[in-house]
Amino acid sequence: MKRFILTTVLSGLAAFGLEWILPWWIIAVVPFVFCAILLPKPGRAFLSGFLAIGIMWAATIAWRLSNGNTDFLASLAELFMLPPNASLFIAISIGIGALIGGLSGLSGALLAKMRA
Repeated sequence: MKRFILTTVLSGLAAFGLEWILPWWIIAVVPFVFCAILLPKPGRAFLSGFLAIGIMWAATIAWRLSNGNTDFLASLAELFMLPPNASLFIAISIGIGALIGGLSGLSGALLAKMRA
C-alpha cells in the first residue's frame, strides 16, 4: 500500500511540475518511469497512473480557471469539435488524461515485470 501511495503522489507531483516546462505528453512518461522503477503490480500501476494524472489534470484545469482564463476552454472545445460546454470538455479532458496516465503506468509495470 505504501508503494502505491508513493507511486501515485510522486507521479502526480512530478507530472504537475514537468508539465509547465515540457510538452503536454510528459504526463505519459512520468507514470511509466515511476511504475517501472517502483515495481507495483500491474493493476495497481494502472490505478496509480490513472489517479495521479487524473487528479493532476483536474488541478491544472482548476488553477487555470481560477485565474479567469476561460478562453482556452472555448478554443480547445472548438478544436475538438465539441459543443462549447465547459463542464463536458473538462470531464472529457480529465478522463482522457487519466486514461493516458493509467495506461502508461501499466506499461511501465509490465516492462519492469518482463525484464525481471
